[in-house]
Amino acid sequence: MPVNGNPINAAAEELEELMDMVRMMMRDYADNNILLMDAQFKEKEIKMAMRLAVSDFNSLPPNTQLSWRLLPEGLLLQGVTHWLLLSESFLQLRNQVSVPTDGLGVVGIDDKSQYYQQLRGQLKSEYDQRCRLIKNEMNIASGYGSLGSGYAGVSRFRQG
Repeated sequence: MPVNGNPINAAAEELEELMDMVRMMMRDYADNNILLMDAQFKEKEIKMAMRLAVSDFNSLPPNTQLSWRLLPEGLLLQGVTHWLLLSESFLQLRNQVSVPTDGLGVVGIDDKSQYYQQLRGQLKSEYDQRCRLIKNEMNIASGYGSLGSGYAGVSRFRQG
């Protein structure tokens, strides 16, 4: 008897789940963004940040060609958020308005660029450190079993 089923695109489901995790980590929901009344980062922006995070990881020596599905989720989330915060800092800096007044006007509506940059810098530093640790571990693991010692052929008993 033939088995009939519906094809499931596991990659699309995993991608959607990861994008939800990014939104959850950054608290990027419409009800949290009262002024926007929408999620701040669009799906396209999150996907771009994912590609950049994976590219960062793959470009560290030794060069690899891993996909986002093979990176640890925590590391990937950290890389994605750092790229999203960098992008947001560009927007905040571009729209920053600081007008010293006598208290009659609104000052510094978007004076958050430095905070975005600080958080982005911290995330980038942690992300780079974690990437290097993982790459070092991968490098050591790839050599395991193939590294030899000159002492391997030396007997511990003197032959004389």
